[in-house]
Amino acid sequence: MPVDPNSPWLARHILYDVILSPCFYQPFLASCLLHVVWYFGISATLISKLYPSGGQKAKAWISALLTSSVIVAGGLPVCWQFLQLGPLQTTADLTDLDTRYSWCLGAFFTASLWMDCLLGTLFYPAQLQLVTGWIHHITYTYIILWHISRGQVGLLMACSAVQEIPTILLASGSINKRWRTDVGFGVAFFLTRVCFHFATIVYAFHVYTVGWYWVIPALPFPVHLAWFYRWGVGFFSQGKRREIKLE
Repeated sequence: MPVDPNSPWLARHILYDVILSPCFYQPFLASCLLHVVWYFGISATLISKLYPSGGQKAKAWISALLTSSVIVAGGLPVCWQFLQLGPLQTTADLTDLDTRYSWCLGAFFTASLWMDCLLGTLFYPAQLQLVTGWIHHITYTYIILWHISRGQVGLLMACSAVQEIPTILLASGSINKRWRTDVGFGVAFFLTRVCFHFATIVYAFHVYTVGWYWVIPALPFPVHLAWFYRWGVGFFSQGKRREIKLE
């Protein structure tokens, strides 16, 4: 059944069938194993060297670094397909809109969310917050499964690939302070989670003329604006403190 560009919310798969499909649970389980190996590998090498006394905050970003890196690397080719669409084409024309490849990316992202909850509960509980942890991860799990069931997961991964770029910078800087770049993070965040995000909302509003699909990308947009504002306040406050010290 082809995807109707005007009605992307029409179910193509039942959520229950998505979870039990080998196209989903096989990469999901493999991704869980990858996260365990990655977490303990980085903890035993880099984290133990940089933070002999623990480094719980740094450990909280190990999973995020892997997640964002894989989603960016795996999703950018799909994003390129999206950017190559002609004026008379819609996201229904994406090559990897609803393929095994896009399902694997969605399954990996889902596994990342739940492994962060599991590893966080066991190894960095102080960093696993209710809203930004459990509620955020459960919500995004549903969003991913919803997009898979509607045959739209490729579109979600394409947008996620762009918006996960600043997460790579944030996670890297949180793990190793020498890798931290406040300016780079701020610029990347503004271009991806503010400008690009706003463009996707406008695109969804104009392309999906029937229904409420544009609301999905619009919901987290105010949060991104608030995060960017908070980053700006913190960045310029640090600049003022540096000026005072120099004087």
